[in-house]
Amino acid sequence: MSHTGMRRFAKLFVFELWPWYLGGAACLAVTNLINLEIPQLAKSLVNHLHAGVTAADGDKLPNLALAIMGLGLAQIFIRSSSRILIFWPGRKLEASSKSYIFRRVMRLPQLFYDRFGMGDLISRFSNDLGQLRIFFAFGMLQILNLIFISAFTLYQMLQVHRLLTLSALSPIILMLVITRIIMPKMQAFTRKNQEAVGLLTNRVTETFTNIHVIQTNASERSFMQLIAEENEKVYSTDMKVLLLRTLFFPLLTALTGLSQLVVLFYGGYLVTTGLISIGDILAFNIYLSYLAFPLTSIGIIIAVYQRSKTALERIEPFFTEDLEHRQALSGPGLPTPAQVVIKDLDFTY
Repeated sequence: MSHTGMRRFAKLFVFELWPWYLGGAACLAVTNLINLEIPQLAKSLVNHLHAGVTAADGDKLPNLALAIMGLGLAQIFIRSSSRILIFWPGRKLEASSKSYIFRRVMRLPQLFYDRFGMGDLISRFSNDLGQLRIFFAFGMLQILNLIFISAFTLYQMLQVHRLLTLSALSPIILMLVITRIIMPKMQAFTRKNQEAVGLLTNRVTETFTNIHVIQTNASERSFMQLIAEENEKVYSTDMKVLLLRTLFFPLLTALTGLSQLVVLFYGGYLVTTGLISIGDILAFNIYLSYLAFPLTSIGIIIAVYQRSKTALERIEPFFTEDLEHRQALSGPGLPTPAQVVIKDLDFTY
């Protein structure tokens, strides 16, 4: 993604929404802190049950169960609030960017429209800005969630057993290598797909606009063939992106399952040797399940990022093209007049 283009877009539409993102980030942090506390309560509950329930535990066990239920209900409310606070800025910046770009489009010269087809411009204005909205809403939510869950959960896992944590996370190295190989190909196919969508939209728009000419000349079959060819390009490029996603996401899930397998074997050995308790291994498995979704969501984040990167490149001309009056005044060999004087003008109607 062009750093200049990203800075420009963020400065125009994103930075002003920082209070919403800050509030959403705070709610996500609280949600993940609650996530960390629930396994600790479950650990205490299991350790008490494993040691044998005594009369003194008569009130403690129900209180632990009620605490887990209360934290779960609080988590539902706070997590919903975080989504509202982060998703709303995405809709806001989409509306602001569309209004800003439309104002610029109204002042762009005819040469700009000659370079792009009408349907392609509509696709850039609607579809590509929609992709940026998804990145700055859903994508930002996933990124913040990944940061908080990874940091908080890894801290708690290390408190249980450091070597077990490192062993469980070893498949991540393989995941990073696979990501490095697949993502450039996914980016290339994503760009081709979005360009194909723009060309198809352009072809359909031109057909509808000139339908009277097409019908007068009995050219319906030729244009049906053209549309079919453009539609096939969209289908083929979309299927290539889908194929990579279909291979990539299940592979991440499989690597997460491999981590859980490591925990079962090595963690079970640690329990039998008395290095950790059964409650510890339960809490560790819960932490690993918390960590599983962020790890698999890396693929989703990368896919959303690739589409937004391509979208930002496609809307770049809307920002960089000189406005009509600037081109008229700064053309080659055209001096900029300081004053225009009209003398002896007669007009008759």
